[in-house]
Amino acid sequence: EALDDMLEVKRLAANMLGASFEEVAALPGVTYGLTAVLSSIRFRPGSNIVVSENNFPTTVYMAYALRDAGLVKEVRIVEPDERGATRFEDYEKLIDDNTVLVMVDYVGWLSGYVEDLRSLADLAHRHGALLVTDAFHAVGVMPVDVKRLGVDVLVTGSYKWLMSIHGAAVAYVR
Repeated sequence: EALDDMLEVKRLAANMLGASFEEVAALPGVTYGLTAVLSSIRFRPGSNIVVSENNFPTTVYMAYALRDAGLVKEVRIVEPDERGATRFEDYEKLIDDNTVLVMVDYVGWLSGYVEDLRSLADLAHRHGALLVTDAFHAVGVMPVDVKRLGVDVLVTGSYKWLMSIHGAAVAYVR
């Protein structure tokens, strides 16, 4: 029965996110999903990660852990303004051809600021980087279409706006 339930979760998540069944994984948590994704990436020597200070701390800590492990050279932080908003121009200044990952929460956990993921995906892709987003505070509140947004990876948990249990999450991987 548990396997059938997990397959149903994948089907429902794929439908909700605008993804195919094969692009979605059922997971025990968002941190687990992010760890699985990050551990599967081949990092280029001398590369950097760009991350928003608006992100839930887990993502920022993971970026620094990758740096401390010697997998990337630098972590670049996009700082929000006094309202909690980030400026696209600040991302443009930090993302370059050595950027391997741009990690940004779709909706800021403290400010509620909604990032322009489509523009960030386009910018990241122009430089050969992947866009990874934690959409925990978006899924269940607003429409989320991973294809329209252009994200490479999206993770979300189930217990907030999906009003489900703790210990369940899904990931989309393009």
